[in-house]
Amino acid sequence: MDNIIECKLESTYKEIFTGLWQYDYGQILRITGVDFPKAVEIQFSLNEKSGSVITRIGTTTDGVTEVKIPDELLKNEGHSQDYSIYAYIYLTDETSGNTEYQIVLHVKSRTKPENPSEEPLPEPNIFHETVVAVNANAERAEKALGDVEEIRDNLNLDLSEKITRPDTAKAGQVLAVKEIDESGKPTVFEAEDIKVPTKTSELENDSGFLTEHQDISGKLDKEKLPEAIDDALAQAKESGEFNGKDGAPGEKGDPGETTYIENPYDDTEIKKEIAVKVGYSEVVGNQLLMYADDTKEKLLATLELPSGVEDVKVNGESIVENGIAEIPVAGYTSPTQIQRTGLVHVPPEYGISFQYNSPNLIILNPSTNLIDGRNNMLQANYYALTVSRIDYAIKSAMCDGKGTAWTVEEQAAARERMGIGEWELFADIALEEKVQKISFTIENWKELFVRIDAKAVQDTSSTTILYPFTNENFHDFYPGTGKDASIYVHMVKFDDYAFYETSFNNKSANSGTQKSSIVKRTHNFLNFTRDYFESGTTAKVWIMR
Repeated sequence: MDNIIECKLESTYKEIFTGLWQYDYGQILRITGVDFPKAVEIQFSLNEKSGSVITRIGTTTDGVTEVKIPDELLKNEGHSQDYSIYAYIYLTDETSGNTEYQIVLHVKSRTKPENPSEEPLPEPNIFHETVVAVNANAERAEKALGDVEEIRDNLNLDLSEKITRPDTAKAGQVLAVKEIDESGKPTVFEAEDIKVPTKTSELENDSGFLTEHQDISGKLDKEKLPEAIDDALAQAKESGEFNGKDGAPGEKGDPGETTYIENPYDDTEIKKEIAVKVGYSEVVGNQLLMYADDTKEKLLATLELPSGVEDVKVNGESIVENGIAEIPVAGYTSPTQIQRTGLVHVPPEYGISFQYNSPNLIILNPSTNLIDGRNNMLQANYYALTVSRIDYAIKSAMCDGKGTAWTVEEQAAARERMGIGEWELFADIALEEKVQKISFTIENWKELFVRIDAKAVQDTSSTTILYPFTNENFHDFYPGTGKDASIYVHMVKFDDYAFYETSFNNKSANSGTQKSSIVKRTHNFLNFTRDYFESGTTAKVWIMR
């Protein structure tokens, strides 16, 4: 037997149509979709807006709240029609209480059961349910605590049976493992002092620091190093051993036989020679590296060699001044002082930014606040609309009324593009047999026009009655016996009402009295009734949406 009534809350209002019959008892309302407190007050009543309530305490476990529906509301003795039970979820704290959700439980009525074999259980006290729920949580907590204590006792038992500790120890000492068992677990510990080295001789020199005096006589210091480099470069050029790549191959000989070009060739060999002459033992790129000895374990100095760069230009203009290249910043300080070439600064909140974790420049989306604010913020002038904001921006411009109002011409053009303000033929019928009623179902309209050309009826005056979206008779037409008649109806809708005007003629130059009125619409049916409409009668309806 299933006594659970499932209710998944997706809003503040929910209706349940199945599962409950009158005279049921012991029914549980199970609520999901909202994470309520562990105990939550739920009030039940047979009346939605008056009367009193019966309060029950719901309990929440793992996001599921359950509460018992009061049996007396399900019994509702003497009630012979289907009815509803209204449940209000009432959330409270120390200072306030609020009705947050409403659940409507629809109950199907039935005959009263006779002589039940077993009386239903008496209605429990609301606080009893709360105590049971709290006790259940307490039992789970006690069981978890017992499990922890059992694990702790087992650990203490293992340690006391298998581990030997020292009887005494001093502050600052550590326990050292002296023996282990067959499985590799420590079994015997002894207290020992922590040994901290106090002399450099007790340390391992794993980084190759100098441990004795090094003789660096004959090596150059920083002051004499540039002079030595210049001398080495001059000697290299005078030797004639290095040829220019763009010049004809030359050999060592009389002056003038070798073409020299200012640093157009690979000068790696020259740098190596310089390194040897000035006491450096390695060249890496444009750097000369000098070590303490041939082992190259101790680096004493690093020198940057000239790269041969004479000038730095941006957009054809030199940016070097006093030997320093200062890259300009693009921008302007006045309309006549514009610097268009240089570094670009990207300020925040101005429509341009860097892609996350990338050097790529991107266009930022304008926020909805910027779009709503229009010209009220300076930054709005620097943002560009992106694809993801087009719809929002267009709707704002059309609907929020903050921008410039549309002109009459613009409004007319928009209506024309959307097809608004044009009449459309909604219905066009021709009767092939006699009928007593012509009916149209019309929704979503602002204005309509109806024309009915009724064929003559010979045996009756055939009064035509108009029911304009209501069940009440608002107009009668008397065309006369044996005469064709045309009926005209014009209607304009506003809110729940409609204004209409009618007229007719009987094809004999006898026109009926025009009539106009306002009716309250109760449905979407426009009906015309008659003793009968003859076959061949036609009817047309035009509407404007």
